[in-house]
Amino acid sequence: MRTLVQRRPCVIPLLGLHPWFIDRASPAWLKTLEQQVENANIGIGECGLDFAEEVFDRTAQEAVFKAQLGLARELNRPVSIHCRRAWERLETIIKEIGIPETGAVVHSFSGSGETALQLQRQGLHISFSCSLANPNNKRVAKAVQAVALEHLLFETDSPDIPPRHLPDYIEGTLNEPANIRLVAQAASRLRGQDEGILAEHAYANARRVFGALL
Repeated sequence: MRTLVQRRPCVIPLLGLHPWFIDRASPAWLKTLEQQVENANIGIGECGLDFAEEVFDRTAQEAVFKAQLGLARELNRPVSIHCRRAWERLETIIKEIGIPETGAVVHSFSGSGETALQLQRQGLHISFSCSLANPNNKRVAKAVQAVALEHLLFETDSPDIPPRHLPDYIEGTLNEPANIRLVAQAASRLRGQDEGILAEHAYANARRVFGALL
């Protein structure tokens, strides 16, 4: 990651312990993360909760997430949050711990419109990935319509979530950052707003949350 940042100054690095990998972490993982982040322009994430997979310990996930959210607040670093089928617990933990002043993002959002509104009220930004461009994803389509412009972000989640719905998609092809245009186009269609205006707001929001790390 550091090599990539050196080669591409526009890249903003984030470090964190993902809920899928907490069972592999060393006892000193939090101290190591703090040492890596505190004296560098690095955000925290992606971290969070994943209750979609039964193999991951939910209690341990919550403890690890709370620790990282607390560190993000302490150092005032932006945090990227992963969440699947754990929305109620996410909202509760955000209420308990809070978010850093610089901001927090729920990445590759997959929840409902009501959940998006509730998280928005708690100050979070909601980021939509290439899953939004899939016309069969009705749940996320409703969610993007609920989010205010000031809380809207776009991403691709590359190399994951490739645009398999496209007629010219070749199976096995990885997702790539260039596909972010597909997300903006889908949001424009679903919201009935100009793509350029949406892109401008999303860019401004991203600068507001992550700009201090540039």
